[in-house]
Amino acid sequence: MPQFENLIHGRSSITIDQAHKLRELVADWQLLSDLSFADLILWVPIRKDMKMWPTGHVAVAHIRPTTAATVFTNDVIGDEVTWGAKARVDEALSSGEIVRDSEAELFGELMIKEEAVPVHFDGNVIAVITRHRNAELMRSPSRLELNYREIAHCLYRMVAEGSFPYKDAGSLFEPVPRVGDGLIRLDVNGVISFASPNARSAFSRMGWKNEIENHKLGEVAEAVAKNSPNPHEEGIRT
Repeated sequence: MPQFENLIHGRSSITIDQAHKLRELVADWQLLSDLSFADLILWVPIRKDMKMWPTGHVAVAHIRPTTAATVFTNDVIGDEVTWGAKARVDEALSSGEIVRDSEAELFGELMIKEEAVPVHFDGNVIAVITRHRNAELMRSPSRLELNYREIAHCLYRMVAEGSFPYKDAGSLFEPVPRVGDGLIRLDVNGVISFASPNARSAFSRMGWKNEIENHKLGEVAEAVAKNSPNPHEEGIRT
């Protein structure tokens, strides 16, 4: 990602470790974009030293959702804004807190809601993600859409806490998980509280014929593995 590297190191005081954190985030954030039905832009503060007050922000990365139409038809990477031009980005960077749903604003022909999420690393806010979504699409959300959004909110909180993405997650998940392939939501006990249609279909193809929700994922996986003619490992129950 030469453009990403040039923008980070050419316009900001981001360190090598901080840049690595941002690369890990960008490698995983298609999941965030798809779950929240939103375009995401990653902004880093423009300053020569971490002790200096930023003069503005530069957009170093942008991702479009595969679950909804994009908000931005043009490339925004490389765009710069002065301090004060994007109040929510300024506030998220300064406070270290998520700046939640704003009032929808007209952008072109769309009414767009914007949120700002601080990216924490080693006790510092090193960047801000802005989330841009079409307000018209979420007036009567389905159960699937509600679950997607709730999971997205949890992940954004983890970003703000510095716990997402997981360290070296790129080596753990290859290829990167895709929401459209199927999504399962678990409660604290490992019980499936929600399964998307594609997730249900995937388990059905593997031999699970019952309702999948309200069962422990480990028990479902164990039952499927036992019924499979292929070799499998024991000890997958949670």
